[in-house]
Amino acid sequence: MTLSQLLWSHRETHDVGAVGCLRRVSNAVGVARAVMEHSRHTLLVGELATDFALRMGFDPQTLSTPESMEMHWGWKGNNCQPNFWKDVEPDSEATCGPYSPLQSEQPGAMEDIKNWAHNRYNHDTISMIAVNELGQLACATSSNGARNKIPG
Repeated sequence: MTLSQLLWSHRETHDVGAVGCLRRVSNAVGVARAVMEHSRHTLLVGELATDFALRMGFDPQTLSTPESMEMHWGWKGNNCQPNFWKDVEPDSEATCGPYSPLQSEQPGAMEDIKNWAHNRYNHDTISMIAVNELGQLACATSSNGARNKIPG
C-alpha cells in the first residue's frame, strides 16, 4: 500500500510541502509538513521521499494488515475486479493483464467526462483544515484510499 500524495499548506507563510508515492511510512501528512519546514522543496516523490522521511526520524513500518492482504488476494482471485484500467487489451473486465493500449482510435476527452459516473466508490481524496486558537490555518489533502489502483 502507498500513501499517494499528501499536501500540507500553511496560511501565514503560504509555504507548501507535499509527498507522493511514499512507502513504508504511515504519517504522510507529517512527512509533507517536514518537507515544508525542513526543505526548500514543494514536492518529494517515490523512494527518495521515503528516504527523506526516514532521515527526518519517521519510523518505517509495514502498512499491510491481514485484512488488506486478504482483500488483495480475494481481488486477484476475482480476475482483478473491479480495476481502474480502460481501453486496453486483453479485456480489463475479465483478466488481470498485463495490458496494452487498444489499437483503435481513443475516445475524445469530452466524451470521457460526459460518461464519468461520480459516486462514493470512485473518490479517494480527503481534505482537512485546522484552525488554532490564534486563528492560524493549516490544510492537508490526501489522495490515498482507492482500493486496487494501478501502481504508480
